Amino acid sequence: MRIQSWCRFGPNTLELARRVGVIGWLALLMHSFPVAVWAAAGDLDCTFDSDGTKVQDVGGQDAAHDTGQQSSGNIVTVGSGSGNVRLTRYLPNGDLDATFGTSGTIAHAFTGVGFVGAMAIDSQDRIVVAGRTTVGGDDEVFVARFLPGGAVDTNFGGGDGWVSFDFDTSTASTGIELASDVAVDSSDRPVVGGTFDDNGSIINPSNSDMAVARLTTAGVLDTTFDGDGIGTATSAGSVDDDVRAMKIDGSGNIVAVGATGSLQATRNAIVARWLGSGVNAGQLDSSFDSDGVRILDLSEGAGDDNFAVDLDFTSTDQIVVVGNRLSDPVLARMSSSGMLDPGFRSDGIFVEEFVTGGQDVVEHVIVQSDDKVLVTGWPFIVANNFDFAAMRFLTNGNLDSTWSGDGRVTTNLGSADRAYAALLQADNRLVLAGGFANDVDMALARYLNDGSLVTTTTMSITDDSPDPSVQGAAFGVDVSVTADSGSAAPTGDVQVGDGVDSTTCSLTAGAGTTSSSTCNLALSTAGLRTLTAVYLGDGNQFCSSSDTESHNVNLPNTNTPTATPTNTPTSTPTNTPTPTNTPTSTPTNTPTPTPTNTPTNTPTPTPTNTPTSTPTATPTATPTATPTSTPTLTPTPTPTSTDTPEPDSDGDGILDPVEGSTDRDGDGIPNQLDFDPTGYFYDEDNGRILTGGRISVSGPAPVQLLHDGVGGFYQFTGDVPGVYSIVIEQVPVGYSASVTCLPQDPPPLNPSGQANPVVLGNGENAGSGFLSAGGPFGPPETCTAFYRSFDLEAGDPIVINNNLPFRVPRAPAVAPPLSGMAMFAALAMLGFVGAMGLLRRGREQDSARRRPNRSLGAQRDR
Repeated sequence: MRIQSWCRFGPNTLELARRVGVIGWLALLMHSFPVAVWAAAGDLDCTFDSDGTKVQDVGGQDAAHDTGQQSSGNIVTVGSGSGNVRLTRYLPNGDLDATFGTSGTIAHAFTGVGFVGAMAIDSQDRIVVAGRTTVGGDDEVFVARFLPGGAVDTNFGGGDGWVSFDFDTSTASTGIELASDVAVDSSDRPVVGGTFDDNGSIINPSNSDMAVARLTTAGVLDTTFDGDGIGTATSAGSVDDDVRAMKIDGSGNIVAVGATGSLQATRNAIVARWLGSGVNAGQLDSSFDSDGVRILDLSEGAGDDNFAVDLDFTSTDQIVVVGNRLSDPVLARMSSSGMLDPGFRSDGIFVEEFVTGGQDVVEHVIVQSDDKVLVTGWPFIVANNFDFAAMRFLTNGNLDSTWSGDGRVTTNLGSADRAYAALLQADNRLVLAGGFANDVDMALARYLNDGSLVTTTTMSITDDSPDPSVQGAAFGVDVSVTADSGSAAPTGDVQVGDGVDSTTCSLTAGAGTTSSSTCNLALSTAGLRTLTAVYLGDGNQFCSSSDTESHNVNLPNTNTPTATPTNTPTSTPTNTPTPTNTPTSTPTNTPTPTPTNTPTNTPTPTPTNTPTSTPTATPTATPTATPTSTPTLTPTPTPTSTDTPEPDSDGDGILDPVEGSTDRDGDGIPNQLDFDPTGYFYDEDNGRILTGGRISVSGPAPVQLLHDGVGGFYQFTGDVPGVYSIVIEQVPVGYSASVTCLPQDPPPLNPSGQANPVVLGNGENAGSGFLSAGGPFGPPETCTAFYRSFDLEAGDPIVINNNLPFRVPRAPAVAPPLSGMAMFAALAMLGFVGAMGLLRRGREQDSARRRPNRSLGAQRDR
């Protein structure tokens, strides 16, 4: 029986029907034999993990925050969490690369490392990553380099593979600095773009500035770049300027984009360009908007909050910028001098949504070699669900109908799919990477592009002899794979197995479009089995396919088990000379029949009779001893583990056996020194948990920030007594700090002597995404007590639900009294607005690229 693999037509069905005509389309549908894939740009690529998508659990929070491609065609992703930098590598066909780390992934631990979400691959296939780290209580830029196989590159950063530094030396020990993007120039020198704030913990505004730094290939700041390796940029006034993306243009100049303005007011996009070569390398390029910095109002004067999140360059070094205008994607194209291009949708700026009427989170823009523009992200589709998405635009800015039929494509991988990263492969196929199910697993999708040729295949098991085979003995499975179109024969590997045992063999190309191989397989399970042969595809042209075949497996030869008892009776017949003396009384039978019957009958009657008595004694002793000891041991642990009580000593909802007796929450801090304050970001009007915010914490010693708030929840620990202070680095998008719910400090909260835990507010209600008291319909969180500083010491109880309130900025208004009918309508509208609030809930990108929206539960991982 043959099972044909098909690549999905997806949203291109109507477009395909238009191309081949109605009759041709009907004929195509009615074919019972395999045909070539009618693939179009924007279709999922069935050569990638058989259906174009890949969801992978590689351990912990698995989301990919950036991705790149090595010269081999392998795809590398980077993520971070719990002090680790995680690298994962996939083969071109979507399989994890078993030669890379442990089953395709490597987690490198770096002391103090925070979020690492930017990656670049140099000409030697080395992997460069960037983010932030904490050194002696100071937030610094973090850059690390790894060898092509994922090992730390000891030739970088003084021998340990990484380096950290301040963009501005005046911020040492007090400032906030981080890298949000990284690239490598034509000399393989890492170039890092990011943000620094020399006002320390002061926010709104913090007067942060843009910065870029260039390192040598050895990992030290390059003094040929503006004298100290660092170039900076700022806009006029005391406002926040940040870097959210950075790239190197065709002339070697460095361009960065981000936001400028205060979180308390309307922001605009900012674009800056630094020279990359010559005596003025590292200085702002005065040929760009006269001073190297361009403030770009992506709302076109409408007064809407807007900012830039990514950029890329056309073949003529025009700058294409993508960002957000409120909750919609917005694009702009500028000349190399910084002027808006009127040839791009009439005035150089326009808004285009992934999904009409929803909240669209835009992440990246990629300009193809033909200057068509790809925009990627993840729109809000229905409640609690996001999808991977991409749009493509023609050079004039109009949507390209040859991309997925209407210029847009969305892909639902299952639940809460967020495409944080995007990569245009060398063959122009588009790879999106991110998280699945609130970043519990890593997710990828690959899309075909113009000229992508894919071919379906037919897999056949042509022979599986001998059939039946013998349990544990190898036999050959002959397979063939035929391409259903084209002139080439498939290449790659075939896996054959019965669901218990399997083997892999490589195809050998034959004449025409057929390849074949023989896979040697041994099955450990007797009986009727089903063999399945799967062609894995080649990751480029040939799609996967499979075939099945029934196969019988016999137990080993019955003489073989007889040999085991034969050894026992063999010693028994040795003693049989005693009965041999019995027939001695019959001399007639002894000389002739006995020798004659001995060789003939001994193998049959002797083992038959002898084992009758001998095995009787043997099994009697064997089972008596074996079951006696085995059941005695087995039931003992079972009731023990079942009846063991599971206390919760600190009342945090996590059982002591899970937390451990000496370090209950597993954070490396002894219980008597574990302070552990936690809390949520929330909307003061309705108790909704808000994502996208971010905190940092300062104290008398380095702080372990277990959750920084980007997923709506924060948690930190310290191990030295003293005062610890929370600093709000990023406010959730669309919100500002509360002006009615105010903190209780000064003085700082001192939890000494209070009940454990100290509960200040409400936790999440039954996984609803809201903070409320009581049952699922309890009153929402509104202005409960909270603190920004804590006086902590050894033996203090933990502090939970120190919730931070925010509000949607609004102008005061006076409303007339409502009639009964109007009140009913208003309540109905409030319900609608509440639902729409979900659509506008998206995360604000922090300066280190958007972070994962972690799944929130009634009790958080500690």
